[in-house]
Amino acid sequence: MQRKLHGLSVVAFHQLYFTEKLSLREIAGLFGVSHTALYAWFRRHHSDFSEGLRNHFKRSKYHLNEDFFRTWTPEMAYVLGIFATDGNVQKYAVSLSSTDHELVVKVKNLMRSTHPIHTVPPRGYSRKTQYLLRISSKRIASELVNLGVGPRKSRTIHFPKLPAECARHFIRGCWDGDGSLQFRPRPVHLFRRKQGRSAPGLVASFVSGSRSFILGMAAHLKELGIRPQRQRGLGGTNIAVEPDSLSVYQLRRHGKVVSYDLKLHSKNALEFGKYIYEGVPESMYLTRKYEVWWKACEWVQTQGR
Repeated sequence: MQRKLHGLSVVAFHQLYFTEKLSLREIAGLFGVSHTALYAWFRRHHSDFSEGLRNHFKRSKYHLNEDFFRTWTPEMAYVLGIFATDGNVQKYAVSLSSTDHELVVKVKNLMRSTHPIHTVPPRGYSRKTQYLLRISSKRIASELVNLGVGPRKSRTIHFPKLPAECARHFIRGCWDGDGSLQFRPRPVHLFRRKQGRSAPGLVASFVSGSRSFILGMAAHLKELGIRPQRQRGLGGTNIAVEPDSLSVYQLRRHGKVVSYDLKLHSKNALEFGKYIYEGVPESMYLTRKYEVWWKACEWVQTQGR
């Protein structure tokens, strides 16, 4: 006897789920019901499935390295930085959404995940296609929370304590998530020479909704000797941490602070790029941002000496 829910039978479910590899949400959408209604249907028809298929259904059809966030490695720190900026953590699942397909693919590969990447068309204020990687794993979600990347983190996240060898990888992950690199070569007659070196028009910028997080990052970079002078007039109000602090600005909307912007200019931006990129394999950086820094380095070598 076939029991149906809007045309869905045990045989049809087996074909869609096990053969065509559709997710429960996708199957529910085909039959015009919610995924919770489909779960209820499956529980009612559970006995109609063979024992082998019931056991198969209990196991996830996707796989990944469940121990990925348990031990500090350069790869783990890089992906953690991406989740700290572009990730979303829930109780039983984590997801990564980005307009950069390459970034989502690299995270998926580093975590050895077989989960699909979904394409989300432009909607609302977004004018770009989004790429979504969703991983249902209570363990991964729990590990991220323990590392300080939890739900509703945009304004509350803190800059974590990092092993020295992993810090630059974490920061590069953050920059690939919410940072930018812009290079505008300056005419030769506008070179600003300091100690015989040219200063190209390279700007590295990172935006965060958390004051604590961005000042923690600024403090870490200051310890490395990256200490640009503060500047004003960049669309915000400077946060004076110390007289020689990094350039951190408040970005306001309707009189309220909505985010914070850390900026590095010219020589400091070049040194920053060297810090996060030197000796790093292609699998652990976003190509388009790396190429901006590399182009600035080449320009200095050919024009600035």
